[in-house]
Amino acid sequence: MEDETSEIEEIMNRETRAWDTKGTNQLCSVFHPDMFWPWSPTANDHDPINWVLKWGKFNKLRWLAN
Repeated sequence: MEDETSEIEEIMNRETRAWDTKGTNQLCSVFHPDMFWPWSPTANDHDPINWVLKWGKFNKLRWLAN
């Protein structure tokens, strides 16, 4: 169990560092290729009932290009 816990903590720390440093390569290393990410229509739409989700697959190359 210790190995799994350490691995999860390392992934979480890597994600935090990636967001803090805007490290897209590092951030992409924690995303599963089949994940999707729902975004609210505006910053004020906190209730997901109002969200319209456009389904699509995570595109690592697009993330790295921007």
